Amino acid sequence: MKESLLIIEELKNNTQLLIKKFNSVKSSNTELSNELLSVKQILKDKDNVIIKLKEKYNALEMGKAILGSNDKNKTKRKIKKMINEIDDCIIKLTS
Repeated sequence: MKESLLIIEELKNNTQLLIKKFNSVKSSNTELSNELLSVKQILKDKDNVIIKLKEKYNALEMGKAILGSNDKNKTKRKIKKMINEIDDCIIKLTS
């Protein structure tokens, strides 16, 4: 009978230890999940910054290409050509 009580007591202790470990892992999992969400948001923000910087870079490249010409008349022709292309696109979209 004493042996059965010892086994039951040991089982009780092991169960309590297991519950403590479970709660610890559960808490750690919650912290990691929150950290993951935070890192995902930071990554999303960085992606948005990269997209905006790429847009600015492309705009600068376009400006550089247009203004790269020392001839003002040539630059005006380039701008006029771009405007005509935009107008053509608008007409196609509204048709």
